[in-house]
Amino acid sequence: MDGTTGEAKVKSLAKALKILSCFTIQEPVLGVTELAARIGVSKSNIHNILSTYTSMGYLERLPDGRYRLG
Repeated sequence: MDGTTGEAKVKSLAKALKILSCFTIQEPVLGVTELAARIGVSKSNIHNILSTYTSMGYLERLPDGRYRLG
């Protein structure tokens, strides 16, 4: 899905999925600031989504504060 099929009905879900799609084989580890810049939302908003993903096991927080897929 490339995001060109129309506007998302659930914008918060679309934003959360955009975050997951940033993690790739080439870039498996990302930080809050980097993700906020890529997605175009505040760092606090990104942090809240990352915390939720972490608590659910989708992401793992590394000792340096960055994240990778769980």
